[in-house]
Parts: sequence; C-alpha cells; structure tokens
Amino acid sequence: MNTHLRRYLPLALGSLLALTLALAMLRTRYQLESARERLHLQTLVTAVGREVDAELARGEGALRSTATHPVGHWHRWRLGAGGYRDAPGEVPPIAESTLRRALQARDLSGGVSVLLGPFAQEQGGNALVLATHDGGAAAWHGTWEPVDALMAQSHVTQMLREGYRLQLFDVTGAGALYQSDAAPLDASAAAPLRAGGSLLELRAAHPAGTGLVGFLTPALLVSLGLVLWISCEWRRGLGLRVAQENLAEAQRRRRDLNVLYGKTLERMTVLESRLQIESMYDGFTGLGNRSALLRRIEAILDAMRQSREGTLTVLAIGFDRVDHITNSFGAQLASRVVVVAAERVQSVLPAKELLYRTADFQLAMALADAQSKDCEALAQAMIGAIQMPILLDSHTFLLHPSIGITATTSGYENAEAQLDHANAALGALPRDAPVRFCRFDSATAKESISRLQLEADLDRAFAENEFVLEYEPFVIPVARSVAGFEALIRWNHPTEGLLYPGRFVPLALQAGLAHRLNTWVMREAARQMAMWRRAGHKDLFINFNLSAEAFLRPQLVEEIAAVLQEFELPGRQLVVELTESTLVQDIRGAAHTLQRLSEMEVGAWLDDFGTGYSSLNHLRSLPLKGVKIDRSFVERIDVDARDFGFLKALIDLVSYLGMQSIVEGIETPSQYELVSLTACDLYQGYYFSRGLSAAAAERWITEAPAGLGGQTLVEKSPIVAPELLRASERRGGS
Repeated sequence: MNTHLRRYLPLALGSLLALTLALAMLRTRYQLESARERLHLQTLVTAVGREVDAELARGEGALRSTATHPVGHWHRWRLGAGGYRDAPGEVPPIAESTLRRALQARDLSGGVSVLLGPFAQEQGGNALVLATHDGGAAAWHGTWEPVDALMAQSHVTQMLREGYRLQLFDVTGAGALYQSDAAPLDASAAAPLRAGGSLLELRAAHPAGTGLVGFLTPALLVSLGLVLWISCEWRRGLGLRVAQENLAEAQRRRRDLNVLYGKTLERMTVLESRLQIESMYDGFTGLGNRSALLRRIEAILDAMRQSREGTLTVLAIGFDRVDHITNSFGAQLASRVVVVAAERVQSVLPAKELLYRTADFQLAMALADAQSKDCEALAQAMIGAIQMPILLDSHTFLLHPSIGITATTSGYENAEAQLDHANAALGALPRDAPVRFCRFDSATAKESISRLQLEADLDRAFAENEFVLEYEPFVIPVARSVAGFEALIRWNHPTEGLLYPGRFVPLALQAGLAHRLNTWVMREAARQMAMWRRAGHKDLFINFNLSAEAFLRPQLVEEIAAVLQEFELPGRQLVVELTESTLVQDIRGAAHTLQRLSEMEVGAWLDDFGTGYSSLNHLRSLPLKGVKIDRSFVERIDVDARDFGFLKALIDLVSYLGMQSIVEGIETPSQYELVSLTACDLYQGYYFSRGLSAAAAERWITEAPAGLGGQTLVEKSPIVAPELLRASERRGGS
C-alpha cells in the first residue's frame, strides 16, 4: 500500500493544485465580468434615463399648455365633477376617484403601469395621464386606454427584450411607480430623474438567472470538465503505468521463457540422445535390442549385395526354464539370470558387441562370413557356458538353452525374415533333443507352422476333452507285483493323432496354460485312483509329474488337499515327481512345500536323478520319499561294466539316505537281470509295459499273477518292440 501511496500522491497533489488554480482563475474572471456587466448596465440605464427625463419634460410642458387636444401621448385631465364642460374646447372634468378606478382597472387587467403621483396637481385640479385614445383627436368620447407610452418613447423596450428588469422608483414617496415584472428587484444600476417636485430613480437589474449563479454554471461546468480531464489524465497515467508494469512483467516472462526454452532444448537434446540409445539398446542388460540387430543384419545384407559374395548367419538363443523363474521369483530376478547368461555368452564370443537382446528372455547375434562348422562350434560353446549353475540371492538356477541358426548367401533377403527364420528354428527344437541347436530349413519351417497351429489348438483341446492319461506300471522286483502307476498325459489331436508331452507341453508353458494342464493331470489321476480304490486296489499308488511352475506355486498344497478331499483319497496313494532343476531353484521353499506334503502323507520323488547339478547335501536335507535314477544310467549297463557299477553305487547311495530307489528305462532282459542284482526297490520300463489306458491297466493288474517273471508280464502287456518304443519316446517324450 505504501508503494501505491508514493506512486499516486504526486498525481493527487498536482490535481488539487490545478483545481485550485482553475477556481482562482474563475473567480478573477467572474469579478472582471461582473464589473464589465455593471458598467454596461449603468451606461444603458443612464442613456435610458436621459430619454425618460426628456419625455417627462414634454409631459410637464403638456401640463402647462392650454391646448385641449393631447400633446403627443400625454393627456391632461381636469379633475372635478364630471359630465359638464365649462366652455367649448375645455377638457371635460372627471372625478379623481373615477379616474383612479379606471386606471387601476386597466392596470390590473392589462398589466400596464401609469403615472399619477408627480403629475397630480390637486391644487390646480388637473391630472396628467400618458395614454392613447381609441379614435381620432376629435373623436374623444371619454374612453381611454392607459399605456406605458413613457417607456415606449425610450430604449426601455430594447432593454426588456434583452432580459433586463426595470423599475421607476419614487424616492420622495418611497414607492415604485413602474416595474417591468412583479418580482422583487435588486437594482444593480440606477439613474436619478426629476419630474415636478418629486425625485425619481430609474433602476435596472440583470436578467433572472444571471449574476453569480448564471456565471458560475458554465464555470462549474468548466471545473467539472477540468476535474474529469484530470481524472482521465490520472486514469490514463495509471493505465500507462500499469501498461509499463505489464510490459516489464511480459519482458521478464519473455526472458524467463527464453531461459526455459533453452533449458527445454537442452533437455530435448538429452532426451533425443537417450531415446536414440534406448531405441537401439536394452536398458537392463546394455545389449543392443531387436532394432539394432535388424540394422546390423541389413548392413551385412547390403554389403553382400554390393560385393555379390559373403554369408550371413543369424543365431537366436532361448531358455526353457526362465518362465518358471519368472513365475516363482519375479521378472526382476529372471532378468538378472538372463544378464548372467548374456555375460557368459559374451565370454565365448570373438567380440562383445555381437550379442543382442531381442526379447525378455531371448538373445541373438548376426555373424558375417562365418563358416558352418564354426557356427556350430560357437553354439556348442555358448550352450556349455549357459548350462553351468547360476547362483543369485542364495538360489541356484539351471538354464537349458536352445539355439536356432539360419544362414543365407543371398544379399536380397529381408532382415526381419532372417531373424524370424532363426526364431522358427529355435521354436522347432524339441525340448528333450540331445543336440540343443537346430538349423532352419523347409522341414523346420513346416515344424514351426505345425507348432503354431498346435498352440492355437491347445485351448480348444480342454473344451473338447482331447487330453487322456496313460498309466505306466511300477514293478516290485521281489514280489513280482504292481506297486503303482505313473500317469502320463497324451493329446488325441483330431488331425495329428496321439501326441506325447514333449510335443505340446512346451507350447502350454509358452501359452501360459501350464497350470491348467497340471491341474487337469492331478485331478484326472486322483479320479482314476479313487475308482481303483473303490474296485479294491487300496495298496496301489499313482504318481504324476509337476512342472516347476506348478510346484513353486504357494497354493499347491491347498490344491492337492482339496483334490484328496474331493475324491476321498488318503495322501499315501498320490506321489508327485519333481526334477532336480525344480528343487534347486528355491531350496528353502521346496523343503517347506515337501514337508507340508509329507504331513499329508503325499509322497515326493526326485526324477532324473544324476543328470542335474543338485548336491548330495541338498538331497539329504529334503524330505523326499524316493529317487528315480535316470534311464541314461541303464542304457549301457549290459555293455560296459563301469556303467553297471555306477548304477549300483547310485542305488546304494539312495538306500543309505533312507529313500526308495526307482530305476526307469529297463527295456531288455539283460538290463532287467543286471538291475535285479542291485538293491533297487521299484522297476519301470518298456520291458514290463508301455503306457496303458485306464481299462487296460486295470486288466493288467487283475490278470497278471503274482510271482511271474518279467517276460510273462511282457507277454501279457500290449507292447511293441523295444527299439520302436525307444525311438517313439525320443521323438515325443514320456
């Protein structure tokens, strides 16, 4: 507020001073105008007074005259008794009262003033009246009309037209003899007159509405205009100051905007650089991304087109177990596992910049002029480096890499197509294939298309009830009887026929249907076990495989408990099979889950023992019921004595740990005989039976007499030649 006061106080003082000066000038001007007006009025009154004085002199002469006719407009009347004439030519006498009444009546009716006083010579009996008659000089019939002829003979009428007010005042008699209007008159000028023996004054005043008020009206208007002008000037000055302030503020803002604009340009430059980097590089691993790889492929192809020679080889690297890690530990830890795998791949590459990350869990590279054998050797080196256990946050992870390879000698290929071919070769590689890399060819393309179609058919398969279970028996070696069955899922595809798990389970994992598939297997196995239990086979058990995703789910124990309650089964008649890679992903979590299953009497077996990287300490600390020794330890026991010794040592080790030992993959009599020399608890393999339908499995249990040897069991089982079964198993899995 002090700022506004200091800003507007000089203007207010200046305006007040200007108004004071204007009023002083108006006052001076008013005084000058008043003096000039009084002088002008006095001049007029003096001139008119001289004329009136002359007219009065003529009237006095008419009074002294003896003529009977009017002298000018002056009439002499002889006062006395009316109605007679003394002599011819004499003025007829009239009573003074009559004359006065007549004149007063005319005065009242016509508003005309007449003179009586100074010319009424009562001692002479005569009266002088300034009047006119209504006829000629000779036709005077006593009718008369008093008029203001006295004033008419002078410039009085001109003054009246100009608005001045006049009065003929009898100073001697102290009364007004004539006045132009009936309002009180405040004389501004006066001229002395003498008539007869009386002292008269001709007085004049300014017109009504003049004077100070009349003069001040325009003065006030001028003052008001001046005030308005000052106010407008003040407002204009205020507006100018506001405009200047706004201009200064706008300039300040413009400067700020210029600074902000400069900073924004700098940030945009940084962002463009960052976007350029992010558009070409993966933010988590620092590797080039898919766009960068496509640019490199296009550059190699362009060089090949120009030189008309050269080779382009694209390798796509995928990991089978990363989805399980993501579902169990989160995408962050899974990405860290991929980072470690990428570092291991870079360690075997000739240059680190060759590796790219094309998807969340997929790597790729493009090699120029690489030989076929060199690419395969490089693929083997990368697979060996990735397969080593990865230790992160007290967890051990095992990755199973697969590599798809495509090569071209034409520079006219499409970069996207080359990368798609490598991915197609990667997708066509079976999960259990012994060789973990695959080259793209026409057969691979067909296989890729077939896999895509199968993936599209998976969801429909649940609705159409196309999945079935086959049951492969476990044989007790001493009693030669059936201890239980392993539930193996199959897919009755409407066009491709019976498909084994290796054909569609990886697709289910990729499509996010693994949990649905595991749930279906668990419920169907429990339902079949309940039917066999009601049929009287209460000592049997049925086991089924659980993927890492299913086993690491926090709700697994509750789901199994719900299934047992639904089908009224004791826990001992269900057994779950787990792989070593599943357990080592989360040892503590696995131990907790296994302990809860053990409390429910649900057994747990370790599958494919001896092929992974789990330590004996982990094996000893986990509450497992049994260990399945992988078929790879059985294949050559009848050929190499060292393999038999190793198998026997494994079985003894499992027995020392207090667990059941199960040997799978027994396919020949010689293998059966050698395994019989060990302390193995349960046998499984095509030597006894392949996977059976539920009805065939029940007949096999009922019709196979106890104590029969393996060959008798083989004869009663619907099996085919072991060589064909082994080939079928390698193609489609168990």
